[in-house]
Amino acid sequence: MFFCIDSPIFATVANLTAMKNIKILEKCKECGAPLIQGRGRTDRKFCSVTCKNRYHNRNSEPFREYRQRILRRLDRNHSILSGVIRAERAALGLTEAMAMGFSPTIYTSSTKKGKHVEYTCFDIRYRISENRLWAVEKITLSFLSGL
Repeated sequence: MFFCIDSPIFATVANLTAMKNIKILEKCKECGAPLIQGRGRTDRKFCSVTCKNRYHNRNSEPFREYRQRILRRLDRNHSILSGVIRAERAALGLTEAMAMGFSPTIYTSSTKKGKHVEYTCFDIRYRISENRLWAVEKITLSFLSGL
């Protein structure tokens, strides 16, 4: 059994340690409460599931924010490229696209095709030269055909 310092059961820690099979191990990584070992794992790091979840949520927040920032930029790029396709334009000036919020360094994949590099943003393929986006086209993703 493991007890959080906030638990009313924690008051009985002194009584539990008097028992032979109960040991106080380390402290909880989240709240600092002593980890009381009865039965179960001896390598426990948290006193409760709540503390474990708080610790991991707090420590994964920077990565979650980074991932969301990249996904927002990908979504913005996809919206701009979709607009180019809807307008039936074959090309778009790179400065114009960047003024609309396009990020040329954010894409889902790239492939070298001869002298050019083809980029994809989800289901849209395009090429970038020094001053324009061109060959913008929607592609069919084969793995989506079964959905």
